[in-house]
Amino acid sequence: MTIGIGIGIPFVKIKLDWTPSNIITKLWFDAADVLTLNLDGTKVTQWDDKSGNNCHATQGTGSYQPTYDSVNSRIDFDGSNDILDVACNAIARNVGELNCFAVVQYNSQAVAGQAVFFASRGDSNTSARYLLGNGFVNGTEGFQVAGRRLDTDSFKEVSNNSKPTGVVLHHGRIDYSSSNAYNYINGALDASDLSFQTDGNTQDNDSLQVKIGGIQAGGSNFNGKLHELILVGAMDADTIAKMNTYLANKWSIILS
Repeated sequence: MTIGIGIGIPFVKIKLDWTPSNIITKLWFDAADVLTLNLDGTKVTQWDDKSGNNCHATQGTGSYQPTYDSVNSRIDFDGSNDILDVACNAIARNVGELNCFAVVQYNSQAVAGQAVFFASRGDSNTSARYLLGNGFVNGTEGFQVAGRRLDTDSFKEVSNNSKPTGVVLHHGRIDYSSSNAYNYINGALDASDLSFQTDGNTQDNDSLQVKIGGIQAGGSNFNGKLHELILVGAMDADTIAKMNTYLANKWSIILS
């Protein structure tokens, strides 16, 4: 089987027995693995990280807990207060590249500003070091990757305001070391910025917060379903293609 993963990345042959356990991941949350979920009824109190880094995602407040849908193997976020706190604030510290892959479906994209994954030095989208979600500063809905390298840099988005429906594989890649950022939808390049900011690693200090499903309780919350989320550092084209194939096969997504 051969697939392509977007403009500028060659077609490569993929072995279908590959999984993310073959590489070093920073975060790995998999709603198909029920053993990683701690529940209060159907409410998620903890979602265990499969990366081996013990960066578990938790929520102790009942009204902020998302819901587990066991039939469809997904976590449902209400777009109001549902949010999970990830216990590893150093994952975006002094790094040259971050790749986040999320298998998601939005209930509504009519309102801009929904964060699926967020690592930040503050409590607003503009303080983000890395953000994967749906339209922010420009006020227009659409899948995007965004962030900034240094705390003093301006927040920047990479998006073509595309709004695909159904279950989607969203991949945001920021190569801070080369000032490049790429937004992929179902394996195809949707938007890019080859002068994202300045060359170099992210600032050498911890994020103040790392979240799944929003920026803070009641702030830019994700309204939709999340099946799987994986955060990786630097990746070559072959490994990106393997990740795309793994997630596409697992969640019945057709790659573009």
